[in-house]
Amino acid sequence: MKPRALIVTVVAIVLAAMCARMGLWQLSRYDEKRVLARHYREALAAPPVALPAAPDAWEEVRARRVLVRGELDQCWQVMLSDRWRGDSAGVEVLTPVRLAGGAIVLVDRGGLPSADGIHAAPGAPAEAGEREWIALLEPLPAHVNTPPWERLRADSAGTLWSARALGADSLAAHAPFALAPWVLRALPDSAAPALPARALPGPPNSTMHLSYAVQWFLFALAFLAGGWFVLRQRRPGTGPGAR
Repeated sequence: MKPRALIVTVVAIVLAAMCARMGLWQLSRYDEKRVLARHYREALAAPPVALPAAPDAWEEVRARRVLVRGELDQCWQVMLSDRWRGDSAGVEVLTPVRLAGGAIVLVDRGGLPSADGIHAAPGAPAEAGEREWIALLEPLPAHVNTPPWERLRADSAGTLWSARALGADSLAAHAPFALAPWVLRALPDSAAPALPARALPGPPNSTMHLSYAVQWFLFALAFLAGGWFVLRQRRPGTGPGAR
C-alpha cells in the first residue's frame, strides 16, 4: 500500500473508531437513564416514609417520597432564578424548615411567575406555623460553578437571595445557620396553596442519548465513506494514458 493510501486509511479508521466509541457511550447513558426513570416511577408509586430525624440517615431514603413536619423560617430564603415552565419565566422558592429533630433543611415550595426570571414575592401567600409536606429528598452537589448570589432584599421582613443554582459550599457561605446539604422538593398536594405552584420533577430524559448515539454512528460511517472516496480518486498524472 502506498504511503498516501496508508495515511488516509489509518486516519479514516481512527476517526471512525472514536465516533463509534462515543456512540456506544451514549447508548450506555441511554440505558442508565432508562433505569433511573424506572426507579423514579417506582419511588413515586411507593408509599411515603417518615424522614429520619438525623440527617446522617437521610441517604437511606434518597429519592423516596418522605413525610416531613416542621416550621418554615421565612426570615431567610433563596429563589432559584430562570426556572421556565413552558413559555413562562419564573423562580423556585426555597425556604428553610426546622424539623422536630432539630435539623434545618431547605424545602423547595414550588414555582412563582416572574417577568424577568429573578424577582418575585415569595412571602405571598405565607405558609406560617407548623406544616406537613410530602416531598422528595434530593442531595446538593458539593460545588456548582455559577454566578455569585445576589441579595434581593434585606429588611424587617427578612433576607432574600437569588441564585442560579445551589451547591453545599455556597449555601454554607450565605446561610445564617447550619443547613443540611439536601433539598426537600414539596410535591403537589390538594391542600397546598396555589402559589408557589408545586410540580412533579420530570424523569431523566433518555431519548436525547439515543439520538446522540445515532449521530455519532453516522459520523463514523461518514469518515469511512470519506476515506474510501479519497482513495478512489486518482491523483493527477496517474491515470491511464499518463506519461
